[in-house]
Amino acid sequence: ASSVNNGTYTVIVIDDNGCEATSSVDVITVVDPIAKPVITSSGPACEGEVVKLSISQYSGSSVSYTWIVPVGSTATGQGTNELIIDPVTAADAGVYSVMVTVDDCDLESDGYTVVVNDSPDFTPTVAIADACEGGSMTFSSNIAGMDYEWTGPNGWSSTLSDPTITNINVNYNGQYALSVTNAAGCTTTEYIDVTSILPGISTASMTTNAPICEDEDLVLMTSSAGDSFDWIGPLGDSPSTLATYGLTTTSGMLT
Repeated sequence: ASSVNNGTYTVIVIDDNGCEATSSVDVITVVDPIAKPVITSSGPACEGEVVKLSISQYSGSSVSYTWIVPVGSTATGQGTNELIIDPVTAADAGVYSVMVTVDDCDLESDGYTVVVNDSPDFTPTVAIADACEGGSMTFSSNIAGMDYEWTGPNGWSSTLSDPTITNINVNYNGQYALSVTNAAGCTTTEYIDVTSILPGISTASMTTNAPICEDEDLVLMTSSAGDSFDWIGPLGDSPSTLATYGLTTTSGMLT
């Protein structure tokens, strides 16, 4: 029976003598069966994202919702028709169900398994082979088998796991970002700050006190700044020549 069977029922009794008796009764208590709740979800999700579990709202004189969740779940919304897990973590993974009570009738959903996918876990590094202008540096993602997206100063970008930048200059100092995406579509972004690239040195200029007379001191001078100066004369710039006393100075003057 269903609610369409509610109404007035009449019975007429006729005996052998043709006498009739009539009786009626009103039936108003037949109710339609209530569909059990079905959980829908925004998941699966990556760690740190938001998962929503919901069922349709029920109506009645008295309606309550009781969610059964895994131990350790941080879901909120108990007592409503929607649970929210924000942010979702590995502890939230597992089977969820809900019991709905409508006017003393209990309706329980099937279990719904929440899947939480791991996000990439890595620490990128950078190795600077030569911090002087014109040198190079190589980045390492330190995680294999992923999709990579590097970005950095000067509009630089790369999709390699371990890219190298050559002919660097001081403008390549700054923050570099690496976004790594795994097969489940989960993305993690980490950052590296590069601050050790040195400014270039201007081309050296040199002056002298020449012409001079025989036996006078020849003085060579440069206004270029530096910590060490190698003076290259007629004998060339071989290591043995530069090792000669006086040809390597810490000031911009050679006498």
